[in-house]
Amino acid sequence: MFGFKFISGNKPIEPNSIAITQEKAEAFFGASNAIGKILSHPDYGDFVVSGVLAPFKRNTVFKTDVMVSMSTWKKFHKSDSSATSLTGFTYVLMHPNVAPQQVDAALNSVAAKLSGQPAAKSKKELLSFKKQGIEQMAPAFQDLEGNTYVDSISDLSVNFAFAIGLLILATFNYINLTLARSVSRAKEVGLRKTVGARQYQLITQFICEAILTTSLSLGVGFIVLQLLKNSAM
Repeated sequence: MFGFKFISGNKPIEPNSIAITQEKAEAFFGASNAIGKILSHPDYGDFVVSGVLAPFKRNTVFKTDVMVSMSTWKKFHKSDSSATSLTGFTYVLMHPNVAPQQVDAALNSVAAKLSGQPAAKSKKELLSFKKQGIEQMAPAFQDLEGNTYVDSISDLSVNFAFAIGLLILATFNYINLTLARSVSRAKEVGLRKTVGARQYQLITQFICEAILTTSLSLGVGFIVLQLLKNSAM
């Protein structure tokens, strides 16, 4: 459903089986094959590595290095045969011809059933669910409870406003420095006019200098950005 690819092994199915990322496989087992190796948890015991995940982009809602099988979750949550908590997230792969009204009806039916469960009663409120496409998850225009590592549009707007403010300050600072530099180069301009330089030649010189400085700054900033992105992935 999500297209996670495996370098080796398969997805975890059996109880106490897990899949780990390539980074974790190298951290725990070095260059040796991690498939079939054992990882121990102080509370849940030993787990067998059934697969090693290929590197995937970290700008995803799945912030994890380890994935367990559903049979493992059921093994350690036998008392949760009914809904006793509101943690976790559910993803559904829809058929192409399913109408939005059908999805809404199904969600309302599920909400009606869960509203009578202990988890809902403990909050003393009725539950309701809304459909949300994966492509609509980020940025979050709706303030949904327990949203999965997604920044809301208000948070992004504040961060964007700070970035714009810093850019404006940097622009004014650059203008001030340029004006101060032009004053200091007044003698140079006067000398060039004396030897016959025309106005358009002086303007062209200053424009070329500004473009060259900006291009060098852009190149250095792009390299630093790529380094930061690679270190974050």
